[in-house]
Amino acid sequence: MLDNAPTEIAIGSANQKNAYSIKALVLDDCQFDRARVRRLIGQTGMPITVKEIADLDTLENALKTDVFDVALIDYNLADSDGFDALEVLKKNSAQSMTACIMITGDDQSKVAVKALKSGCSDYLTKQSLSAETLRVTVLSALAEHMEEVRTEVPVLDVDKLADKITTNYSNVLQPEVAGLLRHIRTLKSSILKPTHEAQEDIHALERRCITLWKALKAPVPQLDKKCH
Repeated sequence: MLDNAPTEIAIGSANQKNAYSIKALVLDDCQFDRARVRRLIGQTGMPITVKEIADLDTLENALKTDVFDVALIDYNLADSDGFDALEVLKKNSAQSMTACIMITGDDQSKVAVKALKSGCSDYLTKQSLSAETLRVTVLSALAEHMEEVRTEVPVLDVDKLADKITTNYSNVLQPEVAGLLRHIRTLKSSILKPTHEAQEDIHALERRCITLWKALKAPVPQLDKKCH
């Protein structure tokens, strides 16, 4: 028998009072697989609040009360499939900022292609799941989806969106940017005779990382909410 009751668990620094956490939805009809994903997410070191659900009915109810940053959707569901769940998410306007990742037990290239074409940010097999692949995939999906949304919103809303991203994700992105900067500097020192073009590219990438790092550490200006 399936355990269809939704479960919400705070992981990592999400347990700290007032700490921001990524709001994640895990949809899988197998309780064992949900527990495995939760355990692996706990090993990523990211602050995440996970809501686990088992079927489409529970999904529709969850979307009425919560807004999610990322959704991990199992392709093989007992009463439907992951694409049905994806449609439910896409029809809910409150979830327009939700980045979706399709997960399946089968390594099927056709499913992967369809998932990406249907709006998923990425695709994973259960065999490839690990704390590292989840961490990288979730962060990449969030960044990619934010960029897609940024190109769709009106110009007047871009600053508001940028403030929201900085406020919500700075504690997650800061260590990632720092690690990227270390890798860039290691790469730069390991190249014995780089071409002029390669040097310029590396310097430009390094400068962009430093700029992003400063932006993430800077206090976020408050938007003026007064009516004019």
